[in-house]
Amino acid sequence: MDKDKFLTKETIVIAVYIFVMIVQSNYFATKLDLSNLKNEMLQMKIELKKYADDGDRELLHNIDSKYQIILNKLDKFAK
Repeated sequence: MDKDKFLTKETIVIAVYIFVMIVQSNYFATKLDLSNLKNEMLQMKIELKKYADDGDRELLHNIDSKYQIILNKLDKFAK
């Protein structure tokens, strides 16, 4: 195959398009992973509140604060 016939405008455009699609798919997969992780964290937070009793309110508040910090950091990564 001749090198000049392979490197045409059309093949370059197709290669760039494929590259952009791969980058976009990785970007959205990462955002989906972060969203799934955030969802799991929120689910754990709900379960923790469900099983906490009145004697553990201070402990629950501390853990709740830590969950909020983690969720805020996940939001920053997702942007």
